[in-house]
Amino acid sequence: MRTSISLAVLLIGCSGAPPRDPSKAIAVDPLHLSTALKTPVKYTGLLFGDQTCRQIQPGTIGTDALPAFGKCLELLGLNKGPRQGALPDEVLYVYGPGIEVSARFQLGDGGAAHVEEIGYIEGGSNPTLTPSAFDALRGGTNELKFTDAQRDQLDKIGDTSAWLKICVDSDGSVTDVRTIEASSPYAGEVYAEAVKAWRVTPFQLRDHAIPACTVHKFGYPNASNELEALPLPTAAEGGPPSVYLDSLGTRIAGTSEIVPDSPTKIELAQNGNPPLAAGVRFCIDGSGKVSTVKVVAPSGLKVYDDELQSGVKAWAFKPYLRDGKAIPVCSAVTFHYSQS
Repeated sequence: MRTSISLAVLLIGCSGAPPRDPSKAIAVDPLHLSTALKTPVKYTGLLFGDQTCRQIQPGTIGTDALPAFGKCLELLGLNKGPRQGALPDEVLYVYGPGIEVSARFQLGDGGAAHVEEIGYIEGGSNPTLTPSAFDALRGGTNELKFTDAQRDQLDKIGDTSAWLKICVDSDGSVTDVRTIEASSPYAGEVYAEAVKAWRVTPFQLRDHAIPACTVHKFGYPNASNELEALPLPTAAEGGPPSVYLDSLGTRIAGTSEIVPDSPTKIELAQNGNPPLAAGVRFCIDGSGKVSTVKVVAPSGLKVYDDELQSGVKAWAFKPYLRDGKAIPVCSAVTFHYSQS
């Protein structure tokens, strides 16, 4: 479940080049992604078959290296994937036997979409697989086995779900399970515990077994929709459990109507009123006050990202209770802003 906040205001606009436009990002031909490499790209790692391409290290790909990098991307044979990214300007591609790639776009001179960042979902050096490709390693199933006590507790709670990042080694053993967010801390824990007991057929690429990961949503008693848009990236490893914003409870302070300041609105109007989208992860302490905030998916305008960070820092909620005790938890929200 991804919660977003949409804002729209009326403002007279002028012409110009906007920093982002989701519709143009989606329209980029994945087989000719090299044409969308115009400015330095944040590269978080991909698994290439070509020996020369495998020498490219994660980091910033400078302008001079973009032509070679573009040829490497075209060798992958990328296709538009079935799932949606966490943000409108994020596009998910698929290549090979179900390997999933995330790309974020911005707009450059002339209004064309340019790749800003590309790599595996949630980063990391191991390829991320689509849910169906990963389920195939388990014989086409993603069934979770709970203990009787866990199932009884889940039945009492009702509808539960969780987004997990699961990684396996070259032998097919689960090496890491991380709950990205869930309907409750308990749901996240029992889902992760059930997955840790899995063993899958090793993932094969070019006749070699290699480690792999997947970002997968699970639900009980109702099955999850694997085509649901992905959750926002996590802010950091560890820390308090993360729950959906709708599960966090009542906000008692702060406003969701966080809009750009007047100079930024004018700048947006001069640039054709592009829509803005940004993803924010935050945590609350035991009293319900926001303790940490991080913009994990920037809008493309730092001044607006800073306002979002300050605005969310002013939020406060009723304390989140687990077994009657207030605990710190984290959550996430996507902001959408447009003006005309």
